[in-house]
Amino acid sequence: MKHEIQDALNRRLSGFHMDEEQIHRVLRTARGEKPVKKKISAGLVLAIVLILLTVLAVAAEISGNVLSDMYQRYFGVQISPEGQSLLRREKPVAAIDFKEATLVIEQAVADENQLLVTATVLPKEKSNILLAMEPTQPEDAMQINGSIHPAETYQQAMERTGAVMKAVSLDFQVEGMETPGGHAFENLDEQGRLRMVFGADYALQPGTIQVTVHAIMFEPGEGVANPETHSITMPVQVAKLIEKTVKVDALIPGSKIRVEEIILRKSPFTMYYQTTYRYDEKMEDSLMNPLVPPRITYVGRNGHWIDSGVGSGSTRKKDGAFVVSGTLNLQDFPEELWLEVEGTEPNTWHGQLGVHLSPADE
Repeated sequence: MKHEIQDALNRRLSGFHMDEEQIHRVLRTARGEKPVKKKISAGLVLAIVLILLTVLAVAAEISGNVLSDMYQRYFGVQISPEGQSLLRREKPVAAIDFKEATLVIEQAVADENQLLVTATVLPKEKSNILLAMEPTQPEDAMQINGSIHPAETYQQAMERTGAVMKAVSLDFQVEGMETPGGHAFENLDEQGRLRMVFGADYALQPGTIQVTVHAIMFEPGEGVANPETHSITMPVQVAKLIEKTVKVDALIPGSKIRVEEIILRKSPFTMYYQTTYRYDEKMEDSLMNPLVPPRITYVGRNGHWIDSGVGSGSTRKKDGAFVVSGTLNLQDFPEELWLEVEGTEPNTWHGQLGVHLSPADE
């Protein structure tokens, strides 16, 4: 999954240059971590106690509804009240203690289509590190809070402050299943906290699954330097989907696209869709390229485009038809849905088709 997540750069956030005051705040402050006085260890027991105190202090400060907040803040995605209830937590799911930082898993939830995990990495109070998003290299500009300014690279910041650059990678494995594709986005804030959201596409059954998280902290650059790895296993509840299927079998006016079927699956966290359509074989056009998929966007009854929800999408060919799947920013089944097609070269035409949705098959 590591490489698949790195490829999903369109879901990642960029950052901007930090001035010297911000740099020192990142290096010397662990926001949310209660200071633990340094003591001379009397043995292994005392060392373990100190580690636990540090982890618990961080965990106590990181709670709430991080996944919902992140999607709302950066993508305008609205999660349903049911989803909000399932996501809200008084304390994090788990914590991993690295030598110079603490990784806290705030939320881990799933439905029948995907696993969703949020995590935050915090530098420890006395550490001298610069956290960076996983694909970032030392020659890249400093990144923080969603914009970028190329005035100083990570390498320049390290040389000026004596800090060490650290990145964190997370992989997920559901017991008994192969690791699938997915999506991810991350953000580094001014307090030096690295927030991460991951989605992994699985075909799951309602109930409880066991998820193993593999975390690695390393120094970016040539290869992976000084890696530190940890693994934990945790139970995750899988929410049931409610499905609605609409047989369309209609041509989008003004185009050569015949829509065969739309399937909607409602999750507490998002609305999944799968639309099957093909070029109408009855209409001859020497310029038409059957291998080029048309772009279909989804419009609500208010005339506004419906943005993507919480998840990734794909397009595949099946029996000569295109099968497009993804998510929509909808909390419930709409009464009607408009499909707007935009053809790409050489298939340049436009059109809209309204579809009335029948009652759900629960």
